[in-house]
Amino acid sequence: MIYLSFIFETLQAAGDTSTDALRDALAVYGIVPTGAGDPYHEFESIQQPAVQHGAAVSRMPAIEHSLSPEQVTETLVCPITGDVFRDPVVCQDGQTYERSAIERWLVSHQTSPMTNAVLPNTALVPNLALRHQIEDIAATADCQPQAVAHIPAVSIKCVVLDFDQTLSTKQVGMFDLSTQVADRCFGGATRVRLLEQLFRELRDLAIQIVVLTRNSEYTVQKALAAVGLEGCQVIGNEEFDMDVPKSVSIRKGVLEPLNLEPREVLFVDDEMGNIQDVGEQVCCPCVHVDNVGQRMPGINSHYCNLIRRLCIGG
Repeated sequence: MIYLSFIFETLQAAGDTSTDALRDALAVYGIVPTGAGDPYHEFESIQQPAVQHGAAVSRMPAIEHSLSPEQVTETLVCPITGDVFRDPVVCQDGQTYERSAIERWLVSHQTSPMTNAVLPNTALVPNLALRHQIEDIAATADCQPQAVAHIPAVSIKCVVLDFDQTLSTKQVGMFDLSTQVADRCFGGATRVRLLEQLFRELRDLAIQIVVLTRNSEYTVQKALAAVGLEGCQVIGNEEFDMDVPKSVSIRKGVLEPLNLEPREVLFVDDEMGNIQDVGEQVCCPCVHVDNVGQRMPGINSHYCNLIRRLCIGG
């Protein structure tokens, strides 16, 4: 049997150990706290089992949405189906899967589909944190521009990347360039290698890389050079004032000097206001890097893959 400690462990794996998350998780099993106090304190000494090994727990209704993987971050996409979760559940390997997909897997396997490690049991617990996040995104999706404006009809010749919290993971200042630039500005060596690979692949495709920032060109060039992300043009506040819309910066700093059509440029930014501005005024394809709820802001593997698809798919 698995005890209430199992629920606490799965909440930890899901990244939400708040009292509200615990109350929701307990309600899934038909357990309701008797008072309005801290449910952790109330249940810490309970010894009755919450659910049997391998038993099917109470199901929650599937989330109704029309979201595509391109509209959300990779944490909201099932690693088995490749689709946005509708009924996300945490398996005993600590990973989240679409319920129907992991249930099909468990019919003929006793191992994790991600690591191939043997599972201690086959119990599945709803990932309430992810459910709430998807529900919130789905509720507002109809009121927002799509993360990708459109798939370009011709080859992309230039990728314009916002710097702060898109290419970097924070607002970068000169102090950040003193030591450990990879960790302080770009999220560590692993993420730097991800960006290096993306830059290399774009250059191999003869696609020009332009970094657009409201920061100083000098600061950004120093940050990029410190981690080996060189060979790109940087347009900073020396050329365009900070209050100049990015649509103007792209038209005057990219389209005109490089003699490009709007559809030949792909714009990537974390601010939806900039995406709307550039999408409407420049009419080029855009990718919105959604940092909401992410442990580390900026481009991750999901967005790198999306950029590749847009550039190669044209």
